[in-house]
Amino acid sequence: MTFVKIDNNLSKSQIESKAKNLGMEYPQDMKVINKANSNKPKKSK
Repeated sequence: MTFVKIDNNLSKSQIESKAKNLGMEYPQDMKVINKANSNKPKKSK
């Protein structure tokens, strides 16, 4: 049987950096273009 020791001593910024390098994106970072509704005027509140 093989045992593996995992070192989990990464800082939050290191985790964030590795995740971004692997392709992780937050919804607020994504640009969405909705062509179906682009010609409609925006509703005011």
